[in-house]
Amino acid sequence: MTREEFTPIFQELSEAYGERLPLKQATISVWYKVLRDLPADCLEGAALEYMSGPSPYPPTPGQIRSIAMQQAGVTDSKTINTADVDQLMGDFQRLYADYWQTGVYDRISWERLINEFEHTDRVNMAEYVMQKYETVKVDAMERGE
Repeated sequence: MTREEFTPIFQELSEAYGERLPLKQATISVWYKVLRDLPADCLEGAALEYMSGPSPYPPTPGQIRSIAMQQAGVTDSKTINTADVDQLMGDFQRLYADYWQTGVYDRISWERLINEFEHTDRVNMAEYVMQKYETVKVDAMERGE
């Protein structure tokens, strides 16, 4: 993420916590140094989740990193690649909708999709897709496919 992408997100946090998280250049620099490897949309999601929580205290950069990685379902920020996951989610949504609209069960496409999710280190998404696949598979068997 660029500093230009980071700064407005940090400004939102600073606005939410006021004097407890001052909008100073030195503070921005430290936070950016810690969080710059995260995609901006992941950082924004983590910041919003923290601000929506019950704590009246500002977060630390480490807390925001932890939330971002938890939301992304990864243990290493280098594996966060939102473009790949967005593409896979689009593939999943099309495959799932196609089955319920047309009744065509494509086992190979489902298994490929699950495998690709597992390789993005998005275990939670792979599990979700696997659950939907199981639902489709059971329905297809009941239909005799």
